[in-house]
Amino acid sequence: MRAGSSDVKKSLTVEIASQRFTLRTDADEAYVKLLARYVTEKIDDAKKGARAVATRSLVILAALSIADDLFQARK
Repeated sequence: MRAGSSDVKKSLTVEIASQRFTLRTDADEAYVKLLARYVTEKIDDAKKGARAVATRSLVILAALSIADDLFQARK
């Protein structure tokens, strides 16, 4: 994670899709939490389009959507 980073690593807990993750990062806390919310939104979007799909599949669909966002932004 690069935005707002400094040289000091700190532990930060975020919640993604109702699961807590503790990260060691030098990135700004607000930035990391923004990323976590974005990933959660993508997982929630994948849930809307699927019937009783396993969590792993939802995460893969969310990752594909995030990759698409990245590639579209690079155009």
